[in-house]
Amino acid sequence: MSDVAVANRRSPGPTLTPVPPGLWGGGEDDAVSAQEPAPRLATTVGLAVPRRRSLQVPATRRAILVRLIAVSLILAGCAASRASAPTSAAAEYASNTPPAAAQMVCSDEIRGLVTGALALDSVPAPQSTWADHVYTCTYQPPAGPLVLAVTVAPTNTAAGDQLERVRAQLGATEPEPGLGQRAYGAPNGTILAVKDNMMLSIDATALPDDLGLAHERRIDLARILAAGVFNCWIGRD
Repeated sequence: MSDVAVANRRSPGPTLTPVPPGLWGGGEDDAVSAQEPAPRLATTVGLAVPRRRSLQVPATRRAILVRLIAVSLILAGCAASRASAPTSAAAEYASNTPPAAAQMVCSDEIRGLVTGALALDSVPAPQSTWADHVYTCTYQPPAGPLVLAVTVAPTNTAAGDQLERVRAQLGATEPEPGLGQRAYGAPNGTILAVKDNMMLSIDATALPDDLGLAHERRIDLARILAAGVFNCWIGRD
């Protein structure tokens, strides 16, 4: 018996691990399905070698994964950069200048989040205004304007009352758990949420309802941006 044959009898072939169901989501566009048979073995000089198979994640899912990674990095940067002394609601309102927390909607972190969520290389620098205790930040991606605004109220109660008034006007009736202390949304791409004495509004209504490779709805974009802003606001108490 040849040395190669003896070695082949003593050494078991490589273990083939089947692809678990749902590894890539279980969709019809998956490159590998759990129902497929195990890869055939090719024989080279008497050794069993698994024939190479390309495991590919569909393009839409790749885009989602890349964006999720980018979002996590952006929000980590936001968390690392926030550090401001707490200020009372009355003092913030009386100063008649936009608080640092309100200005975060125009920060590099949120701009990066807009860029990543829309799967763009970049977006122009946003334009900001401050009037009547409302800080407004307008982004201009190619698909249309995207407006983030923060209303500063003299008290936490006043901010909650403002939320109720505005949501009634805009028809934002769907509760949005996990965003601030209380939040509501509308299918047209509106998110309204409150934390302490500030009300955040995300207006994505001018954007199409089919965004990017993942065919994302504008209300989902608004949720992502709201979550990013509140991540920046954590710890300001």
